[in-house]
Parts: sequence; C-alpha cells; structure tokens
Amino acid sequence: MPFLEYLIDHFAPSADGFMMWVADPGYCCCDQCFPGYVPYLEARDEIAQMIGGRARLHLSLWLAEQLENGPEQIPATPGLRAAILKAIDPQDFVMLWAEEAGTVAAARERGVPIVPLFFRLDPESGNESANILPRPRIAAVEEELQQARERGDAGQFGYRLTPYTQWPTDWLFLQRWAGCTEPAQEVFMRLGARLGLADRAGDFVDAIMALDSFWTEGDPRHAALLDEIGVMPIFQGLGLDYLWQQNRALPFLQMRLRWFAQAVGPALESSDS
Repeated sequence: MPFLEYLIDHFAPSADGFMMWVADPGYCCCDQCFPGYVPYLEARDEIAQMIGGRARLHLSLWLAEQLENGPEQIPATPGLRAAILKAIDPQDFVMLWAEEAGTVAAARERGVPIVPLFFRLDPESGNESANILPRPRIAAVEEELQQARERGDAGQFGYRLTPYTQWPTDWLFLQRWAGCTEPAQEVFMRLGARLGLADRAGDFVDAIMALDSFWTEGDPRHAALLDEIGVMPIFQGLGLDYLWQQNRALPFLQMRLRWFAQAVGPALESSDS
C-alpha cells in the first residue's frame, strides 16, 4: 500500500484517471491473489480516499465473468459484475473485454458506456518476438476500430506493455480515434514528416509497410530489408543490443529460460522420443 500511495501522489496531479482491475493483470489464481478478488468494492473505496478527488477512479470488468462463475480453484462469486456496475456512475465508463458477451450485455443494460480493452495492440502471450522487431498491426487496428464503432463503444483502452518499437502502431491507433480517415500510408507519411525525415519519409513508410507485410505474410524477400533497417536508430528502440549493453534483461531472461526448461523441456523430450 505505501507504494500504491506513492504512485497515486506522483501521478494524480496530471493523470486523467486511474484504472482498477477486478483481477490482477496476470489473472493469477494462487492463494495470495485470490483474497483480493472478493473485496473489490471495499478496496475501491480505500483507493478513492487515497486519490482524494484529484483524479477519476475507473473500474474494470476484465475477466469478471470468469471470476463470477468460479474458475479453477476459486469459488463462484454470484452477482460480482452486477455489484461493480451498480457502483459505476452512468456518466463514467467501464473497461472490459469485448469477447465476454455476458459482461457487455450487463453493462449495456446498466447504461454504462463501454471502453473495450484492445488486447491485440501489445505483443504478449506468444508474440514477444515483436518486442525486438516492430510489428505494425495495421489490419488489427483497422478491424478493432470498425468493430468498436459498429458496437457503439465509447472508445478503446489501448493496451501497451512494451515501449519504443511499437510506437508507429500507437500513432495509427490514436490518429484513427481522433477521426483521421486517410489511408495508413498517408498517416505514416505525416508521422515521418513530424520526425523530421523530410525527403526520406517515403522510405520510412515503405519500411513500415514492408514490416507489416513480413509479419502477416512471412515473405522471405523482406529479409534483406529487415537487416538494413535493423541498424537504423529510429527502428532500434528496445532492441537486443540495448538490453544486453544495459544488462537490464539478464535476470528476466534467466527466469524465462529456467521456466521454459522446467515446464516445456519434458514435453519436448517426450515428443522427440
């Protein structure tokens, strides 16, 4: 709690608001995390007191449907979503996952504006390789935006864990929600101009489109281009060289490798035999 108070005090003067999740971001079901799911509204009141009116406190229903039904070893919590929705001011909004149809229906019945989580915006859950090489995700942005408008959503909650290598995607995402209807190439061209690339803005756009084609089509002809742009500072971002030179990722990578050896190694050995 002291660290939470520190974060609130640091960001409250400038933040639009804070988001409180019904489950921890990793959706952990261990004995230590489980007690935090039930007293959600009690914790909301305590955090609201910490904020003290300096910013809004928004509530999330991400995975609340599963928690209400009692997944794995967690007992069911009947009425969890209804209680949370009742506590939300209809003038506010609720963040949720659009795939949870029951939760979406409950929020609409309550009359609370919906802001779905754009989960595909971030390279996670098996897409970690995109942390090193940018993955524009142009089609994903366009599809999610169209679906959100057809549903009548109030907005989208951009999901971003990784930094610099994904910022062209963020630019397209934000421009679309700002009302920009230009083709993606034109959007990226304006980004290149803002970056001061001048007569190289076209090359910048070509590189982004080639990356998008590489990830979606796996065209081997882009291998040479990928090698070329890999040394360009504008595309390096949080790359391997940065990680290893700063020695920041070694403990994390060691933990990942140990987990992989323990959890996946036996399965691979049995498949080989």
